[in-house]
Amino acid sequence: MLTKWALLILFSILLPSHSIQVLFLGNSYIASNSLAEKIKSLAIEGGDSFEYQKNTPGGYRFSGHVYSSTSLGMISSKDWDYVVFQGQSYEYSYDISTIDAISTPHAIELNEAVKENNNCSKTMYFITWGRRDSFEDMNNAIISNYERLADMVNGSVAPVAVAWAMIRASTSIDL
Repeated sequence: MLTKWALLILFSILLPSHSIQVLFLGNSYIASNSLAEKIKSLAIEGGDSFEYQKNTPGGYRFSGHVYSSTSLGMISSKDWDYVVFQGQSYEYSYDISTIDAISTPHAIELNEAVKENNNCSKTMYFITWGRRDSFEDMNNAIISNYERLADMVNGSVAPVAVAWAMIRASTSIDL
C-alpha cells in the first residue's frame, strides 16, 4: 500500500496516453523494491508507454553522479521527459550553509547537464524521508531543502517524504 501511494504521488503530474521516457539517478532508495519497474507498471496500466534507465549505486550523492561518466552519459543519451534525481538520505537534512557547500553545486551542475542535453526535459527531485530516530525534524528539513533546490532550478519534487509522513501519522504501520 505504501509503495503504491508513493508511486502515485511520484508521477501524479504525468498525463495519460503518451510515451514517457525517464532517467533515474540516485542510490538505493530508488533501486530498492524495483521502484522504476513499479512506476512502469502503473504507467502501462494507465495507457502510457514507459521507458526508463537508471544509475542507482548504493550511497551515491549528487557529487557521485556529477563525476560519473555513466550518469553523464545516460543524461546525454536521449531526450528524456523527466530526469529524477535522488541524493543520499542525509544529504539534504543538514543546515543550508552545509548543503550549499557540499550538495547544491553538484545538483545544479546535474540540472545544467540535463538542460544542455534537452531544454524540455523536466528535472524532478525524489524527496527521501527522515530516519526513524529523528523522523519529524529530519523529514521536515529534507522536504524543505529539496523544495528549495527544485525552486532554484525550476524543477519539481516527488514528495515521497510527505507521503511517508502521512502514512506514519494516520496508520499503525511501522515504517
